[in-house]
This record gives sequence, C-alpha cells and structure tokens, in this order.
Amino acid sequence: MSHCRAVCPRRGIFPLVLACLLLFSALPRLSEAQAPDHLLISEVVYDPPGAEPDGEWVELFNPTAAAVSLAGWLLKDGNAQDALPDHTIPPGGYVVVATSAAAFRAAYPTYSGALLDLGSPIGNGLSNSGDALMLVDAAGVTVDALSYGTNTSVFMPPCPDVAEGHSLARVPPTRDTDTAADWIDQPVPDPGTAGSAPPATPTETVTPTATLTATPSATPSVTPTAVSVGAIVINEIMQNPQAVADTAGEWLELYNAGATAIDLNGWELRDAGADHHTIDNGGPLWLAPGGYMVLGRNADPAANGGVTLAYRYSGFTLGNAADAIILLDPAGREVDRVAYDGGPTFPNPNGASMQLVHPSLDNSIGANWRVAITPWPGSAGDSGSPGAANHTAQIEGYVYEDSNANRVRDAGEAGIADVLLTLTGGRTTRTLASGWYAFSDLAPGSYVVTESQPAGYVSTTEDERSVTVALGQVSTGHNFGEQPLQLSPTPTSTSAPGVTPTATPSATATAPPVTGPWPRVLLSEVLYDPWQVGADADWEFVELYNADAVAVELSGWQIADAVRASTLPAYRLLPGHYLVVAAYRNEFLADNPGFAGELVSLEGPIGNGLSNTGDVVRLLAPDGQALDEMSYGDNASAFQPPCAGVSAGQSLARVPSDRDTDTAADWMAQAPPNPGAPGHAPTPTPTHTATPTDTPPATATPTPTGMTPAATPTPTATPTVTGTPPAATPTATPAPTATPFVVLLPLIRLNEVLPRPDAIDWDGNGTANAYDEWIELYSLEAEPIDLAGWQLDDIANGGTAPYTLPTGAVIPARGYLVIYRSTSGVALNQDADTARLIAPGGHEVDTFSYVQPRRDVSYSRTVDGVGAWTDGYPPSPGRPNLPGPATATPTAGPTPTEAPTATPFPDGVVLNEVLAHPFAGDWDASGVADYMDEWIELYNMSDAAAQLGGWQVMDDARTYTIPRGVVIWPHAYLLLFRAETRLALGDYRDRISLLRPDGVIVDEMAYDTAPGYDRSLCRASDGVGEWSKNCLVTPGRANQLRPPREPVGAARTAGGRATAAAQTIAAARRLPIDTRVTLVGAVTLPPGVRERTIYIQDESGGIRVYLRAGDYPRLALGDRLRITGWTREFYGEAELSVPDASYITQLDGGAPLLPEVVPTGLLGEAQEGRLISVSGRVVRFERRTVVLDDGSGPATIYFAAELAWPRPYVRLGETWSATGLGGRYVAKEAGGGYQLLPRFPWDMSNAPLVLPVTGGGTPRG
Repeated sequence: MSHCRAVCPRRGIFPLVLACLLLFSALPRLSEAQAPDHLLISEVVYDPPGAEPDGEWVELFNPTAAAVSLAGWLLKDGNAQDALPDHTIPPGGYVVVATSAAAFRAAYPTYSGALLDLGSPIGNGLSNSGDALMLVDAAGVTVDALSYGTNTSVFMPPCPDVAEGHSLARVPPTRDTDTAADWIDQPVPDPGTAGSAPPATPTETVTPTATLTATPSATPSVTPTAVSVGAIVINEIMQNPQAVADTAGEWLELYNAGATAIDLNGWELRDAGADHHTIDNGGPLWLAPGGYMVLGRNADPAANGGVTLAYRYSGFTLGNAADAIILLDPAGREVDRVAYDGGPTFPNPNGASMQLVHPSLDNSIGANWRVAITPWPGSAGDSGSPGAANHTAQIEGYVYEDSNANRVRDAGEAGIADVLLTLTGGRTTRTLASGWYAFSDLAPGSYVVTESQPAGYVSTTEDERSVTVALGQVSTGHNFGEQPLQLSPTPTSTSAPGVTPTATPSATATAPPVTGPWPRVLLSEVLYDPWQVGADADWEFVELYNADAVAVELSGWQIADAVRASTLPAYRLLPGHYLVVAAYRNEFLADNPGFAGELVSLEGPIGNGLSNTGDVVRLLAPDGQALDEMSYGDNASAFQPPCAGVSAGQSLARVPSDRDTDTAADWMAQAPPNPGAPGHAPTPTPTHTATPTDTPPATATPTPTGMTPAATPTPTATPTVTGTPPAATPTATPAPTATPFVVLLPLIRLNEVLPRPDAIDWDGNGTANAYDEWIELYSLEAEPIDLAGWQLDDIANGGTAPYTLPTGAVIPARGYLVIYRSTSGVALNQDADTARLIAPGGHEVDTFSYVQPRRDVSYSRTVDGVGAWTDGYPPSPGRPNLPGPATATPTAGPTPTEAPTATPFPDGVVLNEVLAHPFAGDWDASGVADYMDEWIELYNMSDAAAQLGGWQVMDDARTYTIPRGVVIWPHAYLLLFRAETRLALGDYRDRISLLRPDGVIVDEMAYDTAPGYDRSLCRASDGVGEWSKNCLVTPGRANQLRPPREPVGAARTAGGRATAAAQTIAAARRLPIDTRVTLVGAVTLPPGVRERTIYIQDESGGIRVYLRAGDYPRLALGDRLRITGWTREFYGEAELSVPDASYITQLDGGAPLLPEVVPTGLLGEAQEGRLISVSGRVVRFERRTVVLDDGSGPATIYFAAELAWPRPYVRLGETWSATGLGGRYVAKEAGGGYQLLPRFPWDMSNAPLVLPVTGGGTPRG
C-alpha cells in the first residue's frame, strides 16, 4: 500500500478506494512493460554523516522473476573494483553492500535485510563531489551504472550531488532509462526497501458525492499531486507545418522538469482566445520525470507528417504567426505559458518547429527559442525533434562577401552559398543560399569550425573559428569573410640589371599554377640549436611570414638546408600571418606549451637536420627557385658575413618581419624563441623601412600592427644561390591594388570566469557580495602586453556597458590578469550569460557562455589559454588552472549581504602532506616528470571556506606568498607545486612553515631524512597526528599510512579483492585487473633499458613488470626472480605492477633465454611479453617504426623514445631481422596493435632472411 500512502488524499473512504483502484489499474501495466531483465543499483550513500568511507553503502535490487547469484560479480567506482561476496538475491529482493557491516548496523540498528560486508572501501572510496559506480556480472558485462556530481562518465547530465547523510535512490526501483532521471535525492536513506519520491502536499479539491456507476466520470475527481509552476515545460511547438496541412500536422511537446511522474489526464490546453481542450485519456496519462510527451491534432503518422503522438487533442488550433499556449492543471492553476509573436522576438518558422534551446531556460523569452534545422526520423520533410531532447548545443554563422574588408558582416553584404564547413571530428555542412550554416545537436565542449576556401575568393578573416559551447547554448556569429579575386595586370619590371623585382602576382578567378613572379614569403625565424642535448634535430623549427597582400598556397614548396630539401605540407598562408614549420609536431608543442599559432610539421628532419655550427636555410618555390635564404655560423653561402651563431635554445629571427636587405643585418638573436609572432629587437631603436605606416617600437609590449593598402615596402633583390649576394638597387614599384587590412592581435584569451559569488570575499575588500564576480585573462605571448583599449563585456547588444581597460593594464608574458566586477562594473547574470573579450576596433577575440552556474564555482579552461571549459576545477584567480582534488562542496550557509567577513584569519588550515623528492611521477601533470613536481599540501580542518590570499609558505631558503583570491574549501585540500611556489625543498632535510598575513606561524614541520623517491611525508590523519614517512602518496586526498609489510607470497583477502599464490605467467595474464599474484620467471629485459620496466618469462609466457617506487636490484639477462605485484594493463598490454623492490626476490642466475622465431604475420597476443625474433623485408618505415614482412603479413618493430640508441637507417626492400619483446600499445604512434620492442642495438640486424639461432648480429650504433 505504499503507493496509496504516497499519493492518495485522505478525503473519505470511497474517494480513497476509487482513486487507489484507478491508480493501481495503471501501475502494474507500467511496471510489467518496463521491468528490466537484470540486477539494478537501487540506492547509494556516498557521503554518510559519520566516518568515511566506513559509512558508505550500495543497495542492489533484483527486479527479475529469477534468483540471481553474485558469485564472480564486481562493484566498481571510477578508480578501482571489488569482488562481491557470494550471495543469492531472490526475485524482488534487495541486498546492501557495505564498506563496514559494523558501521552500517550502528547507523541503521533496525535493519534486518541481507547485508554483505566488503571490509574495505567501495572501489577507491566513493567521492563526495562526483564519482561513477558500476555493477559488472560474472561474464565481465556492465549491467548497470550511474554517475553523480561532477562525474559525467555515465550520465550527461549526471545525477545531482546530494547533501551529507542523504542517499541517491532509484524511484521507482524498476525504472531504468539509463539517465539521471531515474534517480532522486532521498533525504532519509531507506536501505532494503523501495525508495519513495518526496511527498507532495495534497491539493484540496471538492469531492463529489459518491455515485456507484459502471461508467467512470469523464473528468477525474482526484488530483494525485500538487504540481508547481515550471514542473511541466512547453518545450517545442510545430505551429506551421509544410509537409502536411496545418489541420493534420500541428503539435506541441511537453517536458517534465520535476523528479516525479505526473498524470496529465484532466489538464487543460488554452490559447489567448476561445480555443481550449481538456485532456481526457480514459485513464492516467503519465509523463515521466525528465521525459517528453507530444500532443497533436492528428494521431496517424501517415497523415500528420510522421509524428508519433502520446495524445490527440481537438478544439485547439495554433496560429501560424502569433498565438499563446497556456497549460493548466486540473485545479485550474496555470503551470506554463508561451506567447509567441511571429517574428519580432520569437522565431517564425515554416516547415520546422520552434525549439526551446534547453528546458531549464525561460520559455517566455523569444531569444531562448530556435528554429529546428534537422528532420526527425520518419519525418515527411519537416524539421524538429518531437518526443526527444532538442539541440544540446548549436554553432552557427555566415560565409559572406566582405565588400569593405572590415572583417565584420555588415548589413547588406551578400552570403555565399554552398561553401563547405568542417567541424572538429569530421562533421561537415554547406552554407544555404543566404550564406548561413549551422552545426546542431552538439555536446557541450570546445570545437573548431574550418571553412574550405570558396573558388574565386580570397579570405579577409581566419579560416578557422574556435568555439566553446555550454549545455543548451546556441553560439552565433561565427562568420567567415571573403572578397572576390580581382584581375590585375602583371607589373612591369623596372628593376636594375641582375635584380629580380618583387612583384604582386596576377590573381585570376581560377587561380592557375603560378610560374612567377612568386608571392613574397620570407623566412622569419630559425631554431637550429634547441636546448636539448645530443641529437636535437627533432626539436628544430623554421618560421615563415607572408609579407604579400594575397594568401599563398604552399603546396609543392620546400625548405632546404645545404644537403637536402624537405617538402612542405599543403597549407594556405594568409597575408600577414606566420607559419611555423616544425620537424616534429609533438616535440615542438612540448617545447612550446600553450602555442596557439599556425603550425605544420614535416615529421622528419628539416633538410638533413640543421647544423649547430653553420648551415644555410632556403625557401624554394615549386619550380625550384630560391625565394629567400639565410646562412649562419661558418656557412657564408647566403650572406657574407653570415649571421652570427647563437647559443643553444636561442633562435635567429628577422626583425622586423618584412625587412629584407639580403644581409645578416636582417636577423637578430631571440632569447627565448618566439614562434608564431613577430621577432623582437634587443633595443628600442626603431628600424627604418619604406612602409608609410609607423613601425611599432621595439619594446617588450608589441602593438597590434597590420598591412596597409598603401605602397608596398621598398623592393629588394630576390636572393640567388651564390656565395656573394648581388647588390640590390631599390626602385619604385607601382602601388598595388588595395588589399584587406589584417590586424595581428596578441594572443590573449578568456581563461576563467566566476559569475556567481556567494560566501567568499574574492576581491579581498572585506565584503562578500555580488561585486566579487571576476573574469581572468591569460596571455599566450612571450612578452608583457599592454591591454589599454581592450574591452570586457557580457552578452552582445544587452546587459551592462563594456569595460575598457585603462592604460597600464599590462598582462605578463604567459601570465594572468584578473578583473573584478568591483572594478569593471560588468555584471554577469546568475542564470545564463556570455563573457566577451574585445580588442580595440571592436574585434571580438574570445567568448564564453554558460548556463546555471554554481555558487562560488568558476568556469575555467582545462589548459591555460587553449583548453576546453569546465566547472570541475577549483577556482584559481591569477594562478594556473589545474584539476583539483575530489572534495565536498562547502556547506551552504546564509548568503552574506554586504556583510564583512566573519574573521580576519580563518582557523584550521594546516600543513598536511609533503613530497620533496620526485623522480618518475609527473605529479603536476605538466607532461614532464622532473624536480618541479615537488609539492606541499594544505588541509582545511574547519567547517568554513578559508580565504588564503596573503598567507605565506616558507622553507629554509625562500618564502612564497599565496595570491589574492585563493580559497580552500572546508575539509578540503590545496596543492602548491614548486612550479608555482619556486620553493626548492631539500631532498633529505628541510623545514616548512605556514604563516598568516600578520606573520604568525600557524603550523610548521621539519624532516632530516627523506622517505625516498616519489614518497611523501604526511600526518597520520588529515590535519592532526604525528608526521610519518610511511605514507601512501595521496595529493588532494585523505592521508593514508601504508599497511604493514606483508611477506612475499602471503595471501590477502581484505577488501574482497582476488588474491593468487605463485602461478604461471600465462595464468596470471588471464586474471582480472587489480589481482595480487606472485610470479617466478627469468629476466628478458634488464633494468635501465626502459624506464622502471623489466620483462620476465617462464615456460608459459612473458609479462612486463613495472616498479612504482625505489630501484631494481642488480639484474642480468637470465636471472630468475620471484615477484609479487598486482595485475594491470598498460595501453592494452598486460603488466605486473610492483609497489617497491621489497616485493622482488632474486632466486638464482641463469643463461639468457633464446628468442622464439615467429612469422611476421603471426605476431599477436600469444607472443605478448615473450622474447621473439622476426625476419623480413622492409615494406614501410617511419620515425619510430620499421615494418617487416616475410610474406605472411606485416610486423611492426617499435623503437621507444626512451631507448639510448636511434632506429637504424633502413631502405625499402632490404632484409632485416629483429629480436625483442612482444608488446602491445593501443595508440596511433605504435600502430594501435601488437609489435616487437627491440632492447639493444644488436637486436636489429641487416641479415639474411634465415635468422641465426642466437638472434644476434653485428652491433650497429
């Protein structure tokens, strides 16, 4: 009777019985139709009121008609898994899986149902801020899953983050739509029984006199629930179909924004006039929470345009231009209303529906509606999404004729039809006749829209647009400007004898192959001696600058050194733009993090690899003509004297970029290099040029400059490939046709936005209020930039007035600038808005839009300046954006209104964990594991957020002051990395102190011996207890001491994880991940070849071994070892993960194992981890791979980057043999499959097809 108690009003015996009979007549049919055929997770407590994780538990429910055994089943969170104890759940039964049975029974003393005790945390311990939970059956199939809070790995959007002590409950327990709509916040957990929806206040209705009759009343006499305004949303409207007549094709869609199902029987539709219809379904008409329902005039899909209706109405007609839809509940209360106006503010489509961008938006505002552009499945031709979610996000814009070359789509400028646009991931669309395009049905995230150049046009804007869209956002204005190519006569040569004039090439609509004169593209920067030690050609780059007035297609162009030429990838270089040509893309980006300019890579050396002592660099046109060249060091083939050599890590740059006197005077040293941007001179002396515009002063702050439509700069001689350059005699050049003015703007980006301050005094003025909103900018430039004249604004053509940054608003090189609302006056809406960065002249540089922000939570880029946007990082105004620890959201207290902060210095912030000696761990996620990975962790023991601006952390040698705006949440952590603090902690001894702004020492710790590489010192418990060296490393998470050392081979059963005694390697490879196992095998790869990795092999197979901490003992090939570790996978390859060297025992020595000879086409899983050999002819090779084939199929030989020797030089068709370990690496660099991993240079031999029995060969360096 739980359903009756939940929803039936207590208004007399007969109405109660009648209502319950009506309700139960529908419920069994719904339950039977939707009953899942597998076990379900039905309730979760992840944030218990007591100790964590002991108080966490998960409830499972069996909705099937058969008993289900849990033998072999697993329960997983986002990081680890647990084997469930054997138990059989009867049909309709529940079982609770608890971290600690004792803690569970203490919290629920009256519970008498089935209870399983894991004895250890569920997975890795369920995170309070967000996590995933998965139930996996004995066959390894995930039968049920959910995610909540900040975790979107299962549901998007995820289940809500519930308060401490609450549970997430599936209501009803048989509901399984695989969405967050299945789950509700249950304030009082109810283990072992069905969850219940929050009780609704019964609606007072007039109960009619009971009359026994066989015919039910047409209008229900019982209102089961009271529905609040906004619970049901009018979400989509088809008022003017085109594929069928209005009388058949009109429909509207409703959405249930509440947490419980709602019966729409008895509800009423009205318009602004006399039309109305009362829904009479002959029984309940349930709209599920998070569900969509379509109501229309004709129920036959063959006649109504292909729509499947849930209900057909009559007497209600939608006006094509303007009308209103009013929805009333059975009590006559207005629940929702949409009054569309036929065009002034609402869309006015024909043959398409109007769609609310997102159900959370106000549907009374026309700007929140969009025209559907995609027909639904089964549509007769009209567009819409009846019965399904509308566009999650959309990007749209125009391709247009930019007649005045101002890079802005002005009124009257015509669109260009049938232009191809490509979106990140490969989706394409073409512009309509108006030039408009759109990409719809997008997930929230960052995208790049690329325009394909229309024939007969030259671009006035960039050909790519980077766009970030939030959930439900329609991002407009991503336009591409074009100008028709103009026919102009070829200039007459007036140059001096022996000088090739610089001339603007003829431009034709069909753009035939150019034979000369060629566009003026210059070498503008050369990095020939990177800072890397040894063979450094992989990190070299050359930069090109288009000094001409037209875009240049670089297909067929080459860059050459003194030995060899390298062909450039096809690329279209716009006027005034820079293009970096890198030897290898990954190496360049690793050296230039945050680079956002134009880049192509050769994936091979530049020429023969630029010499560090002297070389020549030439830019060659497709016909072989040298268009530009420079030489340096001891090479005088281009310049006499040549450019002076520079130190390692410095580059040579042309300053200014269009200066071309064909002498070394054009070039200057750059420290550091500045790829993708103009070079900078070492002194402020301006360089004289013939350009009539002012040359920007050579200061640390570059000023945006551009090409002018006036005279071409002074003509210069085209270089000739001789030892002595010809003398250049400048002559007048006819003024070219006016060309677009291209503004070269500094790379400044929106980086972090906090639109909804609440309890935190972010600007540090002593008051927490609405003026604590802030916007952070980030500079990708290598020098400080003065942002005077730039503007910040909210949504275009609305909101507050733009804020113009004043003179002196300088943003540091690759640094941050935080602007608070108290300074700017830019007020961001707390429901939805857009932040915009605008350069001088009105050019919109960057935008970010959001909906439904959380209190005191910012939106930030995942990588400073270039990453996608997230609200999952902790706020970090003026500091790097970094993923934070999984912590609880601070308890919401009363919102302060113009009230001072309670205390000047918060209590409870202490030093908590320190890692002073990093080695192999990339702890700061910078991409490099080095000494900068040191860190200090602070912990906030209090129940209030703490503002730490002005606090200091100091060691024996240095002091770091925490910037303003840094907040540590209650019972949460703050990590301070050396890259930020510049505190160089002693590897073996140091003293660390935490000081308040008034100089009072709040906490202090010292150590005189270190725990070892990648090991931390920590308090025994967060915030309290003695410091220990016996810690698990837990940055941003609760401190844990290491368990007592187990003897090798001992079994472990705590936590339900599988444990295995010593067994064969082949058997271990088949065990589940995270199974403890002991193996015995002989060494086939000794330490020192691959980082922290060896391989061992027994008679059954081989396996990779990874040592997480410490050093291997001294080992040789053939040594027999006994190793205890845990099964893992490394990019698809089986691995044994070993905590430290104490888990390794040397048994005895032995002879090195001989390789197994394998046909190339049979390299696969059977050889993974084994020592093998293959032979065959070279059929393909790349930078790190050689592919051999003996006729049975190809085998990939992969040369890891960490090897101390290079891949040997091979030629196609040669016969080679290779010995090494069978490996697997599911990543594109290694071919995505099985491969052979050589160990030593002599593992590769240019030998006959028959492999020698030893697998050896002549050593090759």
